[in-house]
Amino acid sequence: MSWIKKERDEFINEYERKYGVRISEKDEMLPIMHYIYTAGLESVCKLREVEQLVKKVEKSLDQLRTSGPHINLQHGEGWGWQVGMGVRYALILLAVSVAISILVFVSNWTSIQRSEASFIIEAAPHIQRDLLRNIEVDNDGDHFLHLMPNRDTILNDFPEYILLKDSSVRVYLDLAR
Repeated sequence: MSWIKKERDEFINEYERKYGVRISEKDEMLPIMHYIYTAGLESVCKLREVEQLVKKVEKSLDQLRTSGPHINLQHGEGWGWQVGMGVRYALILLAVSVAISILVFVSNWTSIQRSEASFIIEAAPHIQRDLLRNIEVDNDGDHFLHLMPNRDTILNDFPEYILLKDSSVRVYLDLAR
């Protein structure tokens, strides 16, 4: 009980020093006022502890709220991460470049093929008419054409041919098909 008496004496002296009012030890309100005083002191201490905890939590949250990884570039940290990000963006750029190149190539090739195909389709009736006019029949009843080859490769498309002269070729046609 001596510590309570000591605390009460400190409370009486503190109260008199702060407010200039002396409280008697026999006052009935002394225990209540002492309790309120000590509870207030404890709450002030708890409030300071809570404020310190709040500051620590806010500091920790600020560290967690960064948009990306925290890398201290001055001390050489994170170089591997930076290289990885560089490689990633380089690969993305390369893939986009390759895709664009393929699209350009395909569109160009398609337009060339389309123009060649349209030329063949437009010229087909005239070529067919001219070829049909020049088909001849030999004594055995085989149909053939006389062609003037301008390249050696023209003969590869026909299964049967005879080289009559250097400037003339007889190509046999299988019209039964």
